[in-house]
Amino acid sequence: MPDLADRLRQVESNPSPDLWDEIVARSVHRGSPSPSDGSRIVAGLVAAIIAIAGLGLLFVALTGNDDAPATETPPPIEVRVWWTTDPYDMHITASYQGEQIELDAIETPGSELEYPAGRFATLPVGTPFVIDAPDAEVGVFQLQPATGELVQNGSCLVPGALKVLPGPGEAAFFIHVEGSESSGGMAFRSDMTGDALEHDAAIDPDSTIEAETLGLEVCAPTDPTATSGVDRWSPATLPEGDRTVMPVTFPDGTTAELLLPTSLPLEEFTVSPSTYVDGGGDSNCGVSLMATRQDPFINIVDGEAPLAEYPVGDTVVGLWGAAPGFGGYDYLLFRFGSWNVLLPCRSADDADARSWAEHLSGFESPDGFLVLEGEGPLVANPYDGRDGPSIRMSAEDSVIEIRVSGDQCDTRGDRDARDDVVQWCIDPRSGIYVYALAFKPSARPLLEELVDQLDVRQVVPAVG
Repeated sequence: MPDLADRLRQVESNPSPDLWDEIVARSVHRGSPSPSDGSRIVAGLVAAIIAIAGLGLLFVALTGNDDAPATETPPPIEVRVWWTTDPYDMHITASYQGEQIELDAIETPGSELEYPAGRFATLPVGTPFVIDAPDAEVGVFQLQPATGELVQNGSCLVPGALKVLPGPGEAAFFIHVEGSESSGGMAFRSDMTGDALEHDAAIDPDSTIEAETLGLEVCAPTDPTATSGVDRWSPATLPEGDRTVMPVTFPDGTTAELLLPTSLPLEEFTVSPSTYVDGGGDSNCGVSLMATRQDPFINIVDGEAPLAEYPVGDTVVGLWGAAPGFGGYDYLLFRFGSWNVLLPCRSADDADARSWAEHLSGFESPDGFLVLEGEGPLVANPYDGRDGPSIRMSAEDSVIEIRVSGDQCDTRGDRDARDDVVQWCIDPRSGIYVYALAFKPSARPLLEELVDQLDVRQVVPAVG
């Protein structure tokens, strides 16, 4: 808003009309008759003009200039993309006022996005993006933490390319590049400061990149009527001193007891299995799958009837179309105990889908977990290491994954929670590994407590 004092100084600096001759004339002719009516009219007009000019400047001072911007646009985030002589050797950098923004490589096995774990970049709300990417198209998208129940590895892509930073608050963003020979992306975390935007800055009309076409996991649309279908399930636990004992069964049948900090708010977490099934060759279905206790018709699959049905024993496995936001796949829907298992299929190849329906089986363990088995051409839980059968505990601000890593259990680890990530081999003998990520700095104390108190015991490996 313009400074009122400046406006008043402008009023004071306006030149006044020179009336000295008239003053002198009145002084000399003090006893003369009154001035004529014409003189009175001229003097009145001059006084009126002065008054109107002063009031006009005062009005401008009080109301401000409507054409002036309400807030100053912050300097831009400069995104630069280039290639070396190798058309597949892509490089992406981002900087703000000359300072580099820390970018994370986002791995996408099975079209899954990892939530970035780098440090936060403090940036003002409304900061625009300026892209320097010759012969390439760039779209910047916001990431949301995933519960771990529907999307693997921590996050999903929010539809709508951004042209400025939303806010305020903490969030993560994915820079996607479409080049002539290659494509890829990097991500960063930002703490947006300042007032919330009063205009819709989400969609950039200049960007033609659509999140749904990138082959990555896209966040399901927010449906306020769907909240009643979300089941934040966690298994039964027992108190033991300053820790909580949670018996678990991994998807491959390995059993164990986890010793967790008593401060861990299990009522805020969803506990679910995570694993893979390999069909071998060029199968249209697999390899990753989703397992949930919630109703899959809320926001994963859709349709009044399945695309196909495959009778298996005393049950029927249906092939269903995806709900909006989960496009790109159809889903074979299995029911094992309390668990709905959804296996993605790229196309409705009847013979392939039928083989998966007939050869994938599972059951609910006594402690409530899902165990999967494959027969014939299918191999359930085929991997170890980072893709080994896992138990994932997901909340809005953090995710904890306990997995059977086998011989690839890295004993070096990272127990420093200052970067919001900890991971280490809890039990090298059984190969039990933990990976934990805080989506917000407020969840960092939880990681520190895990480092101090998390343990595992009574591990019984799966048979076979």
